[in-house]
Amino acid sequence: MPLPATVMSLDRELIRNQVYKTLLIWIVEGILQPDEKINDAEIAKKLGVSRTPVRESIRKLEDEGFIETSAQKWTKVARLNVDQLKELIPIIAELETLALKTIVDKGLKLDTNKLYELNEKMESSIGTGNYMNTHEYDLSFHNLIISTAANSELSKTVSNLKIKLKRIDMIFFKGNILEIDSCKEHKLIIDDYLNRDFTEAQLKLKNHWLDGIKRFEKMKNKL
Repeated sequence: MPLPATVMSLDRELIRNQVYKTLLIWIVEGILQPDEKINDAEIAKKLGVSRTPVRESIRKLEDEGFIETSAQKWTKVARLNVDQLKELIPIIAELETLALKTIVDKGLKLDTNKLYELNEKMESSIGTGNYMNTHEYDLSFHNLIISTAANSELSKTVSNLKIKLKRIDMIFFKGNILEIDSCKEHKLIIDDYLNRDFTEAQLKLKNHWLDGIKRFEKMKNKL
C-alpha cells in the first residue's frame, strides 16, 4: 500500500482527529485509491501512533461512506461512484441558496470585495492550468457565502457534502471540471447582490450549481 514518503508528526492531544483528517485527505486526493486495501498497522507505523486511533478513524470513515469493510476479511477504500455527483449537486445548490437568502434576510454583510478577489484568482488559475489552486479558490468563494450565513449546522452539512464532491473531481476528473464559465457565473451573482437584486442573485447561485451537472456530463463524455 503506497503511502506518502514524509508525514508531519501528530499532536498527541488531537491525535484521533488528526489521524481521521489525514486519512480523509489521502482518500479524497487519491493518495489512497478506490478499492485499495487498507492496512491499519502500516498506517499506524507511518503516522507514529498506535493502531487504536487508526481503527477508530477507519470506522468513522466507513460510516461516512469513504471506506468499506468485510468482517475479518478486508478493509478498503470505497469505490468511486461518479454519478453520485448528480445526487450531491442539487442538495448543495439548495443549501447554498438558503445561505445567501439567510444573509439577505438577516441583513448580514457579504464581503463582495473578497468574492471578486477569489474569483479573479480562480480565473487566473484556470488560465495557467493549476487545477488544484482553481479548486481551492472556487471552494473558498462558496465557503465565504456559507460562513457569512453564520449557521454552524448548515456549514457542517455542506462541508461534508463537498468533501465527497471533491473526491470525484480530484480522482475522476483530475480537477478539470471547473471551467471559465464558472468564473463568469460567479461575477454575475456578485453583481446582482451588489445591485440588491437578491432574488436574481439566489436564482443565479442555484443555477450555477445545477449547471455543474451539465459540465460534469460534458467532461465525462470527453474521458
